[in-house]
Amino acid sequence: MNEMKSLKVLLLMIALVFAGGGAYFYKFANSALEPDALTKKVEFDVLKGMHPLETADALAKAGLVKSGYATFWLGKFTGDWGGMKAADYELSPSMSPLQILKILKSGIGIQHSLLVREGDNIYQVADTFQNVGLASYEETLKYMRSREFIAAVGLGNEGIRTLEGYLFPNTYFYDKREKTDNILHRMVNAFVRLWTPEYEARAKELGMTRKQIVILASMIEKET
Repeated sequence: MNEMKSLKVLLLMIALVFAGGGAYFYKFANSALEPDALTKKVEFDVLKGMHPLETADALAKAGLVKSGYATFWLGKFTGDWGGMKAADYELSPSMSPLQILKILKSGIGIQHSLLVREGDNIYQVADTFQNVGLASYEETLKYMRSREFIAAVGLGNEGIRTLEGYLFPNTYFYDKREKTDNILHRMVNAFVRLWTPEYEARAKELGMTRKQIVILASMIEKET
């Protein structure tokens, strides 16, 4: 009889512990560390292959959550760690741990922008890359003058020595992990897409190649 009573007491104590733990966990998951810090923004970087426990600890060190350990188990419980995507995120201590985990799972990171204006030459483009912190002036110029890279972007038969005139002017959005060569490749691809069969036919009517058209257009831009 006493053993039965002791077992009931033990089960009750376990139930209370779980109930208390559940209440704490619910409050932690839905409570922001600094609810009133609505304008406070923190740039948080999730690297490829980063372990959830490492990420949770980094969130705590960045002042975004109260406990990295509790955040780790929260993510395990919700399954959010399984869908976490590497990116550069803008977070805030005014967000709850649950909201933060959902953002990390969304993969919607900070999109930086780079503007290439009409008439910009390769030196101005290289300067823009350096100004936004993507790559040094010298590194960008090296790509734009590289025969190997020119061939890699599909212009190997164009007979050109630089990408002058082949970088389509536009605003390009990128993640800071994106490599310089990939962004330059995107710029060339935008130019190639613009060069439609109609443009090609018109160039042939004028007895000119695409390279000659590009050179002529660059000369007109400089004169303008």
